[in-house]
Amino acid sequence: MRKKSLDDVFKLMGTEQPVEVIPNSRNNTIDWKTTKQVADSLGVSKYKVLEWIRSEAFQVGIHYRNISFNKNRPTYRFDLEKINQLFEA
Repeated sequence: MRKKSLDDVFKLMGTEQPVEVIPNSRNNTIDWKTTKQVADSLGVSKYKVLEWIRSEAFQVGIHYRNISFNKNRPTYRFDLEKINQLFEA
């Protein structure tokens, strides 16, 4: 199967054609955590974690990312190491 650009992937979304997605190599070493895992690790509720996103205490692409294609119901993943560094500062 030929590798696709992101534009090609968006064109194929909703079709029956398979798409191979290759992870970005610079993110391979990050152990992305769920909202609940981050909340449990920090000793707060998951709603507090979501509040930090809304208040922009966490920066997209650094502390978290949205892995969902549905903008109405985001699915977040977090870099707990970067978040811990933020709180240590």
